[in-house]
Amino acid sequence: MDVVKLRKQYGRDLIIGGGMDKRALAFGQRAAIDAMIDEKRDLMLGGGYVPGCDHAIPPDISWANFLYYREKLASIA
Repeated sequence: MDVVKLRKQYGRDLIIGGGMDKRALAFGQRAAIDAMIDEKRDLMLGGGYVPGCDHAIPPDISWANFLYYREKLASIA
C-alpha cells in the first residue's frame, strides 16, 4: 500500500501505520533503506503516521539492517 498516496488523497483525516517495505530491509543495502525512509520523511514529520513493517518483522531481516533502520527513523522523529 502506498502510504504517501493515501496521505495525498485523504490528508491528515486518516492516521496511517506501516508502509515500510520489509523486502528493502531484508535484501537492501543501506541506500535502499535510506530511500525507503526518505520517501516517507514528510509523513513522519507531518504527524499522523507511524512507520513500520506491515504484519511483522520477518526473520530474514538481519539485525544490522534492522538496527540501521531503527536508528535512521530515530534520527528523523
